[in-house]
Amino acid sequence: MPFLALQLLWLNVIGESILGASLAMENIDDYPSSKLKNSQNNELLDRKIRTDIVKRSVGIGLTSFAVFESSILLGRGIPYAQSMAFSNLVLTQLLHVYDCRQSRLPSAHISLASSLSLASLLAILYIPSISSMFGTVPLNSKDWMILSLTTSLSRI
Repeated sequence: MPFLALQLLWLNVIGESILGASLAMENIDDYPSSKLKNSQNNELLDRKIRTDIVKRSVGIGLTSFAVFESSILLGRGIPYAQSMAFSNLVLTQLLHVYDCRQSRLPSAHISLASSLSLASLLAILYIPSISSMFGTVPLNSKDWMILSLTTSLSRI
């Protein structure tokens, strides 16, 4: 998938920095006490977590590739395909943050970071001056329904 450098930079800044930091700032009191017990015999990433990471990575990769390739096959063009794949990656990152949190209710940090991430995605897609820098095109309601489906499928 040919992404623009600015799109990749934005994905890394938002996904790794802002959303990741919001997870790190979760209140330790929200964690179940059984999850806090750690002995020297426990692995940092046990088998279940490693399996979940691989499954989620494959799901995100396949759904992003699918929306990109299907856009190209339908003759919608590279900018549209990039916009769909870029949006899919952002939305799956947002969903993944909520899946990674330990408490039932998201912290204010996660809610704020997610809201800012979604607002910036919408700005990248719909504000012409920003959209031209990112090489994106506006998406319609049908596109958002497709992205809802692919984002949900990425969790399987």
